[in-house]
Amino acid sequence: MFVSAASHPYLQDHSIQGVPVVPVVLALEWFARAAQMSAPEFTFVGCRAVKVLKGVRLGDFQRGEWLTVITRKLHNGDGAVLAVELRGATGSVHYRGEAVMASAYPAPSAPSGLTRTLEAWPHALYGDVLFHGPDFQVIRGLDGVSDAGTRASVAGVSAQGWGAEGWVTDAAALDGGLQLALLWSRRVLGGRSLPTSFGEYKSYMDGAPEGLMQVELSSRVVERSRAVSDIRLTDAAGRLVAELTGVETHLLPS
Repeated sequence: MFVSAASHPYLQDHSIQGVPVVPVVLALEWFARAAQMSAPEFTFVGCRAVKVLKGVRLGDFQRGEWLTVITRKLHNGDGAVLAVELRGATGSVHYRGEAVMASAYPAPSAPSGLTRTLEAWPHALYGDVLFHGPDFQVIRGLDGVSDAGTRASVAGVSAQGWGAEGWVTDAAALDGGLQLALLWSRRVLGGRSLPTSFGEYKSYMDGAPEGLMQVELSSRVVERSRAVSDIRLTDAAGRLVAELTGVETHLLPS
């Protein structure tokens, strides 16, 4: 696909040191689209073992750059599993995972629920821990944070005006989940961190819902410089939209 300021203007607000960077949630969306094209007889229901090998820096964002998603079938059966890779203009692999295809969406899992009282976040949401510009400032209301997790309402691609381009996932809302992971990691690790991988993405419905959604993050593991969490995304009616499990964040050097 061709990525430029004209085709994906919102990426300007996902910049590090002034250079737009492709977020992992957009790579996930492209994986989903490529998987559906490769196995149209099935439905995209998830992606596992997603790893950030090297961020995609769009150094020529105004003129644009070509990125490529490569798919390869690993096995068929009651569905299909495809190896997926996002490659840059030079052929380097930046993101990798395994897309899961099935004949129908899975039954929603039972919510775990945050049982501890959430404490107010003592800092501004954006400009401190979160570097995101306006088009990526999707957190609309933060309920609070605790060692056990956090919860917030977030806007999706529709509310953010990211364009009606046939979304398979809601990349904006999912990025809101990863933003919550950074806030929570700041609390439990004591410093800035970056997401480096997640174990599995599970989808429970097609496309991007209208209106605000709720994201709930639950702690799994906290170590000296690493934290692991699970993220659930529900729509305004309380229906489970998607899950990100095994989200890993690593503490950045101070």
